[in-house]
Amino acid sequence: MKTIKRILAVALLIITLTAVGYFVYTGSRFSFKEEDYQALIGNTYISKNNDISVRFEEDYSIEYTVGNVAKTLQENTLKDGVIICQYSEEEYRFVIISEQTIFDVNRKQILWRTDNE
Repeated sequence: MKTIKRILAVALLIITLTAVGYFVYTGSRFSFKEEDYQALIGNTYISKNNDISVRFEEDYSIEYTVGNVAKTLQENTLKDGVIICQYSEEEYRFVIISEQTIFDVNRKQILWRTDNE
């Protein structure tokens, strides 16, 4: 019985360390700070099949294109790595994953930065 308790204690310790390590690693990947928003300005992000495009402009507006429809999102706020924009009655959200990738919440697609700057 003593051996079984020791084995269970070691297994529980390994599971706990693995879970903590996973959460620390995952949390570090989403470490985009609000002042890092400046790095997005002037960059264009596109979806895998090129039907969605997001461009961050100098005047803090966002040019959002889906297919042939382009919208300029003027009012945007940044909270906890999420850009929240209003256009008419619609709300658009973009999650900043890193300088290279953002997630379009409305279309549920990851957008990658183009290297044509």
